[in-house]
Amino acid sequence: MNYTVHFKFLAILLITAAFNC
Repeated sequence: MNYTVHFKFLAILLITAAFNC
């Protein structure tokens, strides 16, 4: 299990959500 990949995915989602707002 790679937690770094999950962290990157969550970070990308957060950045995308921030830009969408």
